[in-house]
Amino acid sequence: MWFQLSLLLSLCLSGPGEGLALEPANESANQNYGLLLLRTGTYHAAIEPLERITKSKSADETDRVELTEAYLKSGLKSRGDDELSELHGPLDAERFDSIASAYRAP
Repeated sequence: MWFQLSLLLSLCLSGPGEGLALEPANESANQNYGLLLLRTGTYHAAIEPLERITKSKSADETDRVELTEAYLKSGLKSRGDDELSELHGPLDAERFDSIASAYRAP
């Protein structure tokens, strides 16, 4: 059973990445893949697709928060600090807690 779940997760994570190789500017694919990597704890790998999103014209504050979280949880505190300084406006409680816990992490 564990092997099947591991294989399924592996296929889910590799599929979107392969699609991005064919169309790297696809904003929706980058966002979905970045969030998938972020939610599965693959923080360092989530940075590239999330950076692509934040550089696009349609990026919003949520995108910047997700990138900040990926930086911090990857141990890239200075990049996380830089990104955090670019944020404007209030964060919702869940995102604030997520970023705060990333700062507290060793």
